[in-house]
Amino acid sequence: MSSRATHKVHVDEANTLVEWTLDGLFSVADIQAFERDTLASYERLGGKGIRVLSDVRRFKPVSPEVTEAIRGMQERAMRAGVVRAAQVIESATVALQLNRVAHEAGLDAVLRRFSDVDEARRWLLSPL
Repeated sequence: MSSRATHKVHVDEANTLVEWTLDGLFSVADIQAFERDTLASYERLGGKGIRVLSDVRRFKPVSPEVTEAIRGMQERAMRAGVVRAAQVIESATVALQLNRVAHEAGLDAVLRRFSDVDEARRWLLSPL
């Protein structure tokens, strides 16, 4: 049985930081809804030195179609002005999936992985 997919997006305008959480098993439609929210948050920040904190500790491994949608989303994030990204992750399986996607999208150049949210936030907010 799959868990219901949910996402949350929070924008910290003062720090040009977008924080988001993915929870559950995502379909392509779920990822598309999530992408609409994240792209709107990037636009809200005006494409200026955006930092992203993604909490994917409860995100489940996904289908090839969802993986492809995530790759496209990451490419658009880079074009929208993301300059630093931190992923908080626990699952080795999800890490492997997301490593490949980040490499293909070019996000790996600005991405670091963490096991602790506070450590990830400190790195994101440190000078570039």
